[in-house]
Amino acid sequence: MKYCLLIFMLTNTVKIFAQETPHIWFVGGTVGFGHSKNQGIDGAFSGQEGRQTRFIFSPYIGRVVHKRWDAGIQFNSSYAKTREALNEDNHELVDEGWSLGGGLFFRYNMNPNQEKIHFVLEPSVNFYYGTSETKNRDVSISRFETTSLVLGLNPLCILPLASELKFLIRLDGINFSFGKAKFGTESFTRKRNFSNFNGLFDLTQTQVGVEVSF
Repeated sequence: MKYCLLIFMLTNTVKIFAQETPHIWFVGGTVGFGHSKNQGIDGAFSGQEGRQTRFIFSPYIGRVVHKRWDAGIQFNSSYAKTREALNEDNHELVDEGWSLGGGLFFRYNMNPNQEKIHFVLEPSVNFYYGTSETKNRDVSISRFETTSLVLGLNPLCILPLASELKFLIRLDGINFSFGKAKFGTESFTRKRNFSNFNGLFDLTQTQVGVEVSF
């Protein structure tokens, strides 16, 4: 009898939540493009100081689990190219690389009752694999490969465009990464562990995207 009563209460709770939240699932994606000068490249790339161009694409699917909380799975891909000018003979070192990854994300809606714009915090945990290669006059001089785990906390702004459509702005927040790196020339001759903390809120890493609920 107790179990029947408990199941009945849980069923009613789910029904009430479903009535209050008709669109429980959502799917979307964000993209980012940046061109800047910086001291280096985080994550899977080992660029040096110079001009950097970077493209990021992050599709995802998730579910509303509470009025304030969402959870889901995301996939991440990025491409980066850095050019370092060498003054001695007017040519450049070129570092080019990419990374692929995926993991879990959660969202905390700070103002769920607001209809115009929602401010959201997004903690996440992602696994990445990346590789890059540095060339001098089109000759490979070093290769770099990493596997890493990244813990992140990013702020989001979500603007509802319709009942099932939203526009997103994802800002670069705080992240901590750690993992293993292999580097060398033709073969990976050296290995090391690494860790990195980033809390610069770099605006060049801003992503925009759309989300559809169903």
